[in-house]
This record gives sequence, C-alpha cells and structure tokens, in this order.
Amino acid sequence: MIYLLIVLVKTIEVSLATLRIKLITKGQRIFGALVGFVEIIMWVVIVSTVLNDMSSDPLKVLAYALGFSFGNYFGVLVEEWIGLGSTKIEVILPQYQSEDVVKEIRSLGYGVTEIEGTGKDEKRSILLIILPRKSVDTVRKILEETNAFVTITDIKPVYGGYGTLKK
Repeated sequence: MIYLLIVLVKTIEVSLATLRIKLITKGQRIFGALVGFVEIIMWVVIVSTVLNDMSSDPLKVLAYALGFSFGNYFGVLVEEWIGLGSTKIEVILPQYQSEDVVKEIRSLGYGVTEIEGTGKDEKRSILLIILPRKSVDTVRKILEETNAFVTITDIKPVYGGYGTLKK
C-alpha cells in the first residue's frame, strides 16, 4: 500500500511541477507560486517517507522513481489539455489559396493578418494568426488541406489587436 501511495503522490507532485513551470513562463506568477506551494509540501512529505528506513526497504526508491516518470508523462498531458497561453501561427501559402483560408479562419472568430510576399517562383501570402493554444488543432486542420508552409510557436501574453487581452 505504501508503494502505491508513493507512486501516486510523486506522480501528482511532478505533474504540478510541470504545470507550475508553464504557469510561470506564461506570466501567471501568482498561480504558479500557489501551485509551487502545494508541490513543495507534497515533495517534503514524499521524500521524507522514502528516505525513512530506505536501506531496509529499497522498493520505496523504485516507487519514487516510477512516480517521477509517471508525473513527467501525465504533467505534459494535463498541461496540453489545459492549453495555457497563446500561440502564433505563421503561414506561407500560394496566393490563390489565401482568400478561402483567411475567410475560413476568420469565420471561426480568429484574426488573421495577411501580407503579400514573393516566393521562389510565385507570389505568396504570409498569414499571421494569434489564437489560444487550445484552438491550434482546429486551424491546423484547415491548413493541412493547403500547400502551406506552417510554423507554430507558443508566445507570451499578447496585448492589443483582435480578440486579445486588453490592458
């Protein structure tokens, strides 16, 4: 029973650590600090449990390591599910495709800035799209139907513009 408890608590603690790091890097310092507070309490409790009489019960160390591994895996899943922050999608596509793509993305409620460019052999459209991270898959599916070159980048909080934070 103690081994399962060690695995479970360590999994939650490491998952919280992943979430804390993302919160802090996304500018949500207060929430990050609160998560860190809970995280460190769990860490102290679990480490003291594992270190207590560790030499006569080395399976505690294995349970701790297993919980650490699970925590990394589930922490990333939870963070992706929450989808914190904003994302910038940059798209370069043939101009003949841009009008339909821009209309479709705007119909979903996202702002799109279109810039004219020149590629190796033809005119290109460069699209800049800022949207919540949770919405990336929806827009990506639209872009997969085109001859686009796409880059997707996580960004810090955005101010001004269509559909962004107003400060």
